Amino acid sequence: MIMERLIPVDINTLQTFSANPLSINTQDISWQIAIASYPETPRSLLEVLANSSEPEVAEAAQLHVNYRTHLRSFGRSRRIKAE
Repeated sequence: MIMERLIPVDINTLQTFSANPLSINTQDISWQIAIASYPETPRSLLEVLANSSEPEVAEAAQLHVNYRTHLRSFGRSRRIKAE
């Protein structure tokens, strides 16, 4: 098993993609996984990453607490409308 170098992510990195979230798809997969794993990544970026054609990227985004919280509240609002 080969360990990959950790990629440092911070708020400034996220701001680079905030104006155009789809631009994150042009980044290397290891960058996308790092951003999907960063605790402060906003939902707008997680939604793009969760729909990635790369399974590792999609899974990392879908497991992020901010993404899962969004899905729980979405499901809750759908249940309320159905009642």
